[in-house]
Amino acid sequence: MSSAEPPTPAAPNSKPSEALLAEQRAAQSSNASKTAANALFAARDYDEAITTYQRALDDLGLTRLHYEVGVLKSNIAACYTKLEEWEKAVSAATDALEALAKALPEPGSTPEEGGGDAQGESHSKGDAEGDDEDRDGEGDAVELEVESVPPEHVLEMYGHAPRDVARMRGKSLLRRAMARSRLGGWAALQGADEGMAAVIAGS
Repeated sequence: MSSAEPPTPAAPNSKPSEALLAEQRAAQSSNASKTAANALFAARDYDEAITTYQRALDDLGLTRLHYEVGVLKSNIAACYTKLEEWEKAVSAATDALEALAKALPEPGSTPEEGGGDAQGESHSKGDAEGDDEDRDGEGDAVELEVESVPPEHVLEMYGHAPRDVARMRGKSLLRRAMARSRLGGWAALQGADEGMAAVIAGS
């Protein structure tokens, strides 16, 4: 799992605004918390990992860094999968897909239909994503007012690419499908089947 600090975005031909600098600091703080959570996940301390991933989310506040939110939510889903808390895993994976849809919207797609690359790590085992839980509420979250730019530009500013979003969509769909399959019942099994179909279609 990578512990590298997120790159420092630079506004072309101008000094970064205070809001942008605050966003960069939030991203760095969140990355430090995520790194700590990754270590807890590797140590199989899933409950504490959830708490620390949630701290990383809180560090971000109400930002436009939707990819980072999606990775953290997907990691939380991985923790719940390890704990066999299937309903919470489904909820966290769905939150991840919603955030990733904001990070890079797919024309005509929904979180149920999002694609992704199903290759790579052992997704079905719920491994947490290092490149890149569950306390309720965001009472102290501060919304950062930064210049509005297309989502793909935000990804590029922070060192990500569309393929990263696709890969995380695939992981999140697989985690949700696995959790739904364990819930049982026709509706859950149908949802799991649809999730797997979406992964195959996007791969």
